Formats: sequence, C-alpha cells, structure tokens
Amino acid sequence: MLFEISIDKLSQEEKGVRLISNSGHLVSFSSSLFNELSRLGIDKRTFAEIVIDFLNEGTKYYSTYIKPISNVEECKYYSRIFEFWITSSLTSKQMFAVITNYDEISEVLIIDPKVFNYAAEKLLNYASTKDCMKFSMPFIYKFVVFETFNIFKKKFNANSEKIIGKNNEKFLIAKNVEDNALIWKIEAPQFSYVSNYEENKASI
Repeated sequence: MLFEISIDKLSQEEKGVRLISNSGHLVSFSSSLFNELSRLGIDKRTFAEIVIDFLNEGTKYYSTYIKPISNVEECKYYSRIFEFWITSSLTSKQMFAVITNYDEISEVLIIDPKVFNYAAEKLLNYASTKDCMKFSMPFIYKFVVFETFNIFKKKFNANSEKIIGKNNEKFLIAKNVEDNALIWKIEAPQFSYVSNYEENKASI
C-alpha cells in the first residue's frame, strides 16, 4: 500500500480519491492514505493544505495544529506515524507524517526522514509529562523505533536496555533510574512510553 498525495498532478492509482483543496489545487490521495486519514478523523482538505504549506515553506519540517484526532488507542496520549510520498509537477518527496494527540488539540508534523530525530525528541519531551504515550504505525518502521530509542537513551539517561521474553514474545525495553521506560514488542508496529515501568511490567 503506497501512501501518496499528489498536488496538481494526477495520481498513478486509479482507485485514488481526488478533490479540490480550499486554495484551489487539484489534490489526489492514494486510497491507503485516504483511509488512514479517515481512520484518524482528519479532514482531507485540511491535510492537503498542510502539505501545500509545507511545500511552500521549503523546509525540512513543518507543523500545525488541528482539532483533536480520533482516539483510537488505549492511552489518551498517542502519536500516529506514517511514511508517505508527496508528488507535484515540481517535486517528489518521501516524508513522514507525525500526528500527535495532545489534551485538547492535535499536531500534524511533516518531516524529512533525515531529521526525524527532531520529531523523536519532541515526542519524548511531551511523553515525559504523562503517565503513558502510545506510538503506532501502519507498518513496522524500524528506523522510527530505533531513532526514538536512541533519543530516549541519550536525553533521559537510560541506564538499562535489554530484550526480555514472555510467552514466546520478545520485548525491547529501555529504562532510566526514574523508572521511565520505552517498550517495544519486537516486530510489532507500535511501541509505548510509560512513566513507571515497575507498575506496568506485569501487563507486558
């Protein structure tokens, strides 16, 4: 499934969805991206305008805020991360969208994979103020997992990183002295932050 949005250029996918943006651009969504945005409750024209603003800015990342996205995870605080293509008559870019649910608002961050560490640090800074935070992806982006774990180990002074096994499953766990932890069920398309690992490890 290719996640793609095309601006003023027809998508290669016949089953894609086309619309006119609020600023008058012809926008084509691949069906997979359209369905992903629908799942999150994100207005397609709003997302299109964010992408257009990103292209106009010409930077490595761009963010803006929208109404809260659909609560699709067990933890109130979560981030949905997916890779997608932006194509136009002038460019073709492979980017990441990081869509994060805060208390009363959500953020859409579009970012170049080369500077994903910026997104990982921002996410962890926010997560550290909460009891939990869930990070999910439509596919396993190991790059995202390991980049986030590396930032956690550096920024939060993790003194322990280990792989544990339970019921034929394996988990990668990084933890610091304050008992904050990142937990990834290996090969799963999600991972979690918890503020108190000892209280949560029984549920792993």
